[in-house]
Amino acid sequence: MMPNIQEKLGACYREQMCNNFISYADADDTKNLKAVAEYETKIKDNKERMEELLDRIEYSFGEYSETLNPFVLNYLSNLAHVATLIEKCLTTASDICALIKKWCNQDRAYPKKLWDETLAINMARGRVIEETKKLQRKKGELNHNLGRKEAIRDRTIQKREDTKQEKLLMDGKLDQVNLTSFYIWGPDLIDMY
Repeated sequence: MMPNIQEKLGACYREQMCNNFISYADADDTKNLKAVAEYETKIKDNKERMEELLDRIEYSFGEYSETLNPFVLNYLSNLAHVATLIEKCLTTASDICALIKKWCNQDRAYPKKLWDETLAINMARGRVIEETKKLQRKKGELNHNLGRKEAIRDRTIQKREDTKQEKLLMDGKLDQVNLTSFYIWGPDLIDMY
């Protein structure tokens, strides 16, 4: 009866838990998810603990089996030891069952954690997209304002250049008038004014 429990617990672990309780940590699109990394760590820890418990129960069942042959002599003469071995086996089996229950609860909670993290990432992504749109609108406004100011600057520079040209032209005409007056009126008349 006792070795049957050991075999069933070991089979449950190897055939069910190892094959069905997976984190998908190897998938490319889950590498950055915190929930995946946490669950992968829990799986690793649970597997290490389960291997340790299965080794312990196997050792305890081995010791118990040795007391069965010849049954009457070994079993009855070592009754206290046999009782301790049975207690160790049952305690370890209970620990294995508790770990299986804990692992099942972790696995049951895993999809919700993934969903919650995915929602949080999508909400953050939505905020980033909205902020990006706002920044792009602001950039457009600033570029428009910059374009207007550059046009004003260009017109101002052009007006300044035109004014300089006009001044030079006027200075040239004034010099011509002064020279013409000098030749027409003479130097004495110009000094009077």
